[in-house]
Amino acid sequence: MRSNRFAGGRRAFTLIELLVVLAIIGILLSLVVVAVHAAMIAAKRKAAGVDIANIRTALSFYEHDFGMLPPSGAENLFRCLSAKTRDGPGAYMEFARDRIGGTGDERKFLDSWGKPYAYVRLAAFDSAGRLFHVYSPGPNGIDETDDAPPDGVLAEAELAGPKGDDVGSW
Repeated sequence: MRSNRFAGGRRAFTLIELLVVLAIIGILLSLVVVAVHAAMIAAKRKAAGVDIANIRTALSFYEHDFGMLPPSGAENLFRCLSAKTRDGPGAYMEFARDRIGGTGDERKFLDSWGKPYAYVRLAAFDSAGRLFHVYSPGPNGIDETDDAPPDGVLAEAELAGPKGDDVGSW
């Protein structure tokens, strides 16, 4: 009787070998998923930063045309920047339809996470020489500015910089 475990000259993989290969593939796949997820988060933060820069530019054009900034609030930001200008047919800013939330007078520009951008007009110039701040509350949707009052009006000192996962124009 032959005690050769390779009957017929064919070699097969053992269960241990298959499990080791599957474990290696699983580890590599988990590393790829983590890297892709991190890249997606970075891309959303970058897109929010670009949107904020575009909103700031549009607000500067609005201020140049009308001699003042719109009142604070995400609804006012949308209403003033998406309206037709006095001199021409275009708006100061346009967003894709899936980046606009709300209906009627409650419409707002949405960030990469589907949350409305916050807009605060300041009473006086801040330390950077700006009269307004535009920011995104970030992926968690919570404004993490220190000691924010319940009505959402924020003092310049409270807007010293982004907190938590907020993306701002600071």
